[in-house]
Amino acid sequence: MPSARAGSIRSEQNWRHGLRRVYTSDMTVKDVAAKVGRDVPRLLEQMKEAGLKHQSESDAVSEEDKRQLLD
Repeated sequence: MPSARAGSIRSEQNWRHGLRRVYTSDMTVKDVAAKVGRDVPRLLEQMKEAGLKHQSESDAVSEEDKRQLLD
């Protein structure tokens, strides 16, 4: 299966079990801010407090980054 490009979504059908998994690329800080209802500067401040190195709204946020932010 081809790899996902940045910003793309792809899915994989598991026919044997009838399950579908969706793979998404990392979201940006701006995307996460919109999703959680925060403004970007406040989210960047919270990310810094959580020990993350994000500095701009276009920086990618991985699933691991999101988990660290919630801890």
